[in-house]
Amino acid sequence: MRFLSLFKPEYIYQPRQVLRRIRLTSRRIAEDECVVDLPWGLSLVVNPHELIGNCVARLGVYDLTVSEALWRLLDPGDTAVDIGSNIGYTASILARRSGPNGRVYCFEPHPDIFRRLERNISQWRLPVIARNVAVSSEEGTAELRVPRYFPGNQGTASLAMAPSGAAQGITVQCATLDAMADIKGPISVLKVDVEGHEPAVFRGAMQRLARGEIRDIVFEDHGVYPTPAMKLLTAQGYRLYLLRHRFRGPFLATPEGAKDRGDPPNYLATRDPQRAERRFAQSGWQLLTRSRTQSQSIPGKAGNSERHA
Repeated sequence: MRFLSLFKPEYIYQPRQVLRRIRLTSRRIAEDECVVDLPWGLSLVVNPHELIGNCVARLGVYDLTVSEALWRLLDPGDTAVDIGSNIGYTASILARRSGPNGRVYCFEPHPDIFRRLERNISQWRLPVIARNVAVSSEEGTAELRVPRYFPGNQGTASLAMAPSGAAQGITVQCATLDAMADIKGPISVLKVDVEGHEPAVFRGAMQRLARGEIRDIVFEDHGVYPTPAMKLLTAQGYRLYLLRHRFRGPFLATPEGAKDRGDPPNYLATRDPQRAERRFAQSGWQLLTRSRTQSQSIPGKAGNSERHA
């Protein structure tokens, strides 16, 4: 392990993670699972042999910029919606931040991944509701296409993938955000990561978007600015930012030319740009520091830094 590879916020702000990485890399993990205690005090069962699970096991976090953005945008007591939850990594951030008086709704269509999501959220004893459906532009069923490289990156199944690129198709139930009557009141943060199906998700939420019920949307988009999803959101009055970071923390940039700069394709669309800019004006990584001081009060918090199942 090279010394320079340790010069990252994930290690500098949480030095114990260096020891966890040494432990992980110094011996082969034969099991398909390990339980990692996250910096904000919740635990997550991950597969260390696939991309997301391996990153969480090594660094304690996955995609630090997006993780920090979710932490800064949400407040205790807020309602959040996580579309494309995978095994529950981002849901853990939202649940920890919104706390026992908030609520988090999670949506994951892949049946095997959904079972892992349910297993993870059952440990937290926080108000998190998980549903095994795909969020889209209309109700019914659709084919979730699973690529051939899915075993190495289990966050890549998609409704938007061409049939020729899939090794398997799974019929899944679809729902729209507008039709979910039990999600009442304003949604403070909506996180969307659905591998190219983002425009359909937003079309299925047009009523909520038009009424201004969703304040902040954090979404992934691999297209070139301005994409269909971005045009849809700006037409509804949202201000767009590219999520970027320096060593000392994240910041908001203009979305133009994101691909040319080589940045990860993650964006913030917000109805309250002044609030968002204030939240991102502070330096540091609050997710790795402030959350530690409150971790002892979390219901169901695991006690060990890392445990192998």
